[in-house]
Amino acid sequence: MSKLRSEKTELEDRIAELESRLSRQAADMGELERRGEVARRELIQQQQQQQQQDEQSTLTLPIAIAEGERAKVAIRLLPPRDGNSSNKEVKNSFCLSHNIFGKE
Repeated sequence: MSKLRSEKTELEDRIAELESRLSRQAADMGELERRGEVARRELIQQQQQQQQQDEQSTLTLPIAIAEGERAKVAIRLLPPRDGNSSNKEVKNSFCLSHNIFGKE
């Protein structure tokens, strides 16, 4: 009988240990999910900010290229080159793309 009591006590201790481990793992998983959600929100925010910057730095102008035909020219301002650039005199630059007949 004492052997059974001893085994029962050992099993109860093991159960308590396993429950404790499960609780810690659940807390760890919750923290990982929280961090993942924060990282996802930050990425979305960065993408939105980049999109806003792209929209603010692009100018689209309709121009006439021939009678009855139109084209759109998009001018996108690029940030100044960094100090490591080989051509340090270039402060601002832009790229030009065109879209004949107004097709997007």
